[in-house]
Amino acid sequence: MTESSELRATFGTTKAPIQADKAFKKPLQHFQDMGVDGIAWILLDTDAGIRISANIYNGKAGKNFQPKTFDIPEDIGPLTKNYDEVDPAECPITVAGAAKVAAEAATTEAATTEAAADPEPEPDADASEVEEDTDAEA
Repeated sequence: MTESSELRATFGTTKAPIQADKAFKKPLQHFQDMGVDGIAWILLDTDAGIRISANIYNGKAGKNFQPKTFDIPEDIGPLTKNYDEVDPAECPITVAGAAKVAAEAATTEAATTEAAADPEPEPDADASEVEEDTDAEA
């Protein structure tokens, strides 16, 4: 998959993470029951006064996701009922979440590269297993 298509699969048509300073999430139980990590998100950018809703499946918004912005209502209580407020970095399509995912991927890649570059040494032969040639000619 090319970088451009990977960005689109992760973030949708914008190919870019969403700015959010508040995040609310709710598991999509139907998808969870099928083994898919489906989560409904409400993302708020309080500085810009906008909100975006998104369903994320296995960490990706999908290539056809088009973020639509809405004004943040004065009372968000009814909007976020049954959602848990979490750190925006928990959402993989936010700026903070994308940075967290990238950092975790870099750490994993570095560990994998280090392990491949520095394999475990072969154990030395046990001295008790080495037979000495006692019949050697002088």
